Amino acid sequence: MVGAKPGFWDRGPALAGGYDKGMKSTSEILDLLEHVRTRKEMYLEHVTVEAVENFVTGFVVACVASEIPLNWETWSSSADERGWQCVTTKRHSAMMREHGLSEDEIVEELFQILFATVRRVLPMG
Repeated sequence: MVGAKPGFWDRGPALAGGYDKGMKSTSEILDLLEHVRTRKEMYLEHVTVEAVENFVTGFVVACVASEIPLNWETWSSSADERGWQCVTTKRHSAMMREHGLSEDEIVEELFQILFATVRRVLPMG
Protein backbone atom coordinates (compact mmCIF):
# COMPACT_ATOMS: atom_id res chain seq x y z
CA MET A 1 0.00 0.00 0.00
CA VAL A 2 1.40 3.38 -1.01
CA GLY A 3 2.54 5.49 1.93
CA ALA A 4 2.16 2.75 4.53
CA LYS A 5 5.04 2.05 6.85
CA PRO A 6 7.05 -1.04 5.90
CA GLY A 7 5.69 -4.07 7.70
CA PHE A 8 2.57 -2.30 8.90
CA TRP A 9 0.10 -4.45 6.98
CA ASP A 10 1.96 -7.73 7.46
CA ARG A 11 2.01 -7.69 11.27
CA GLY A 12 -0.10 -10.84 11.45
CA PRO A 13 -2.75 -11.63 14.03
CA ALA A 14 -2.74 -9.32 17.04
CA LEU A 15 -3.33 -12.25 19.36
CA ALA A 16 -1.01 -14.91 17.92
CA GLY A 17 0.10 -16.71 21.06
CA GLY A 18 -1.02 -13.80 23.25
CA TYR A 19 -1.48 -10.08 22.94
CA ASP A 20 0.62 -8.09 20.53
CA LYS A 21 3.66 -6.65 22.28
CA GLY A 22 2.72 -3.21 20.97
CA MET A 23 -0.80 -3.43 22.37
CA LYS A 24 -1.77 -1.36 25.37
CA SER A 25 -2.35 -3.17 28.65
CA THR A 26 -5.88 -3.62 29.95
CA SER A 27 -5.34 -0.95 32.58
CA GLU A 28 -4.05 1.46 29.90
CA ILE A 29 -7.12 0.78 27.74
CA LEU A 30 -9.41 1.32 30.73
CA ASP A 31 -7.53 4.54 31.58
CA LEU A 32 -8.00 5.79 28.00
CA LEU A 33 -11.70 4.94 28.07
CA GLU A 34 -12.04 6.67 31.44
CA HIS A 35 -10.35 9.73 29.94
CA VAL A 36 -12.97 9.74 27.16
CA ARG A 37 -15.81 9.18 29.67
CA THR A 38 -14.76 12.09 31.87
CA ARG A 39 -14.06 14.40 28.90
CA LYS A 40 -16.87 13.40 26.55
CA GLU A 41 -17.14 16.92 25.13
CA MET A 42 -13.56 16.66 23.85
CA TYR A 43 -14.23 13.46 21.92
CA LEU A 44 -17.88 13.68 20.91
CA GLU A 45 -19.28 16.60 18.93
CA HIS A 46 -22.60 16.24 20.77
CA VAL A 47 -22.81 14.22 23.97
CA THR A 48 -25.91 12.16 23.27
CA VAL A 49 -26.88 8.56 23.76
CA GLU A 50 -26.63 8.07 19.99
CA ALA A 51 -23.10 9.54 19.92
CA VAL A 52 -21.95 7.24 22.73
CA GLU A 53 -23.56 4.25 21.02
CA ASN A 54 -21.63 5.18 17.86
CA PHE A 55 -18.41 5.47 19.90
CA VAL A 56 -19.03 2.04 21.45
CA THR A 57 -19.78 0.55 18.02
CA GLY A 58 -16.52 1.94 16.67
CA PHE A 59 -14.61 0.60 19.66
CA VAL A 60 -16.15 -2.87 19.27
CA VAL A 61 -15.48 -2.94 15.51
CA ALA A 62 -11.87 -1.88 16.11
CA CYS A 63 -11.47 -4.70 18.65
CA VAL A 64 -12.92 -7.26 16.25
CA ALA A 65 -10.68 -5.99 13.45
CA SER A 66 -7.68 -6.26 15.78
CA GLU A 67 -8.65 -9.82 16.73
CA ILE A 68 -9.32 -8.77 20.31
CA PRO A 69 -12.12 -11.01 21.63
CA LEU A 70 -14.41 -8.08 22.46
CA ASN A 71 -17.54 -8.31 20.32
CA TRP A 72 -21.31 -7.87 20.55
CA GLU A 73 -21.70 -11.20 22.33
CA THR A 74 -19.31 -10.17 25.10
CA TRP A 75 -20.94 -6.70 25.20
CA SER A 76 -24.38 -8.31 25.63
CA SER A 77 -23.08 -10.60 28.38
CA SER A 78 -21.73 -7.58 30.27
CA ALA A 79 -25.02 -5.71 29.77
CA ASP A 80 -26.95 -8.77 30.99
CA GLU A 81 -24.86 -8.88 34.16
CA ARG A 82 -25.68 -5.22 34.79
CA GLY A 83 -29.40 -5.98 34.51
CA TRP A 84 -30.00 -4.99 30.87
CA GLN A 85 -30.96 -8.33 29.37
CA CYS A 86 -32.26 -7.78 25.84
CA VAL A 87 -34.35 -10.55 24.38
CA THR A 88 -35.24 -8.59 21.25
CA THR A 89 -33.28 -6.52 18.75
CA LYS A 90 -34.06 -3.43 20.82
CA ARG A 91 -31.03 -1.37 21.80
CA HIS A 92 -30.01 -1.42 25.44
CA SER A 93 -30.54 2.34 25.56
CA ALA A 94 -34.23 1.87 24.67
CA MET A 95 -34.62 -0.48 27.63
CA MET A 96 -32.86 2.03 29.85
CA ARG A 97 -35.28 4.78 28.75
CA GLU A 98 -38.22 2.47 29.48
CA HIS A 99 -36.82 2.02 32.99
CA GLY A 100 -36.75 5.78 33.48
CA LEU A 101 -33.05 6.54 33.14
CA SER A 102 -32.18 10.05 32.00
CA GLU A 103 -30.06 10.60 28.90
CA ASP A 104 -27.02 11.37 31.10
CA GLU A 105 -27.61 8.21 33.14
CA ILE A 106 -27.85 6.14 29.94
CA VAL A 107 -24.60 7.63 28.63
CA GLU A 108 -22.90 6.72 31.91
CA GLU A 109 -24.36 3.20 31.90
CA LEU A 110 -23.17 2.59 28.33
CA PHE A 111 -19.63 3.48 29.41
CA GLN A 112 -19.93 1.21 32.47
CA ILE A 113 -21.00 -1.68 30.23
CA LEU A 114 -18.00 -0.98 27.99
CA PHE A 115 -15.64 -1.00 30.99
CA ALA A 116 -17.16 -4.29 32.20
CA THR A 117 -16.75 -5.79 28.72
CA VAL A 118 -13.08 -4.80 28.51
CA ARG A 119 -12.47 -6.34 31.96
CA ARG A 120 -14.34 -9.49 30.83
CA VAL A 121 -12.20 -10.19 27.75
CA LEU A 122 -8.76 -8.70 28.44
CA PRO A 123 -6.37 -10.03 31.06
CA MET A 124 -5.76 -7.78 34.03
CA GLY A 125 -2.23 -7.25 35.25
